[in-house]
Amino acid sequence: MRATAFIIGPRDGSGTGLMDLCLGIGFESVRRFSQIEEAEQQVAKTPVCFFVFTADVGTEKLGSVSKAIRFSRNRQVRYAPMVCFAESPGKQLVALCIQAGFDDILIPPFSVKRVGERLKAMLEQPMTFYETPDYIGPDRRKRAGRKTPPSSALEKGNEYRQIDFVRKTGEGISILREDFRRTPSLRAAERDGSAFFSRAAASA
Repeated sequence: MRATAFIIGPRDGSGTGLMDLCLGIGFESVRRFSQIEEAEQQVAKTPVCFFVFTADVGTEKLGSVSKAIRFSRNRQVRYAPMVCFAESPGKQLVALCIQAGFDDILIPPFSVKRVGERLKAMLEQPMTFYETPDYIGPDRRKRAGRKTPPSSALEKGNEYRQIDFVRKTGEGISILREDFRRTPSLRAAERDGSAFFSRAAASA
């Protein structure tokens, strides 16, 4: 795969396992993550970089590194795939990954074939991200069948940006469309949510 995998994890154990897994998948380059500037330089060589985390890297580092990626000034890094590998993800880890804008959380089995297919599915097809002051990442909320950005902007009725793009191994991030939108007010969101739950209860 003409892409780089940056490993965020311990230097032994699960970190070494992810290094071997990514080499088996066929990444052109597999490196340990050290600082965001290194990744911003690497996208000039391999435009698509995957950021591969192990759950046991610790919540503090997982949060700080993912934030540096999602809020990078370089859009090739900002919209790059972020994936977390976890043997048995708990609610805290899942919530953290959602809030940090991860693309996916993978659980065993971690076979070359299965993981390779999941990662390749993040390439060469349209993706949608949302940007607010405190969130950059894929849609993680649905209310009354509508997609909305998963951040405090929803409650505040603030503007947010919707970005449609595609990740191409030879070109990197290609923006297809950008729109500025405004979330519904809290009252409108609550009304839509109440209507949704009322319909769900009636059909149960």
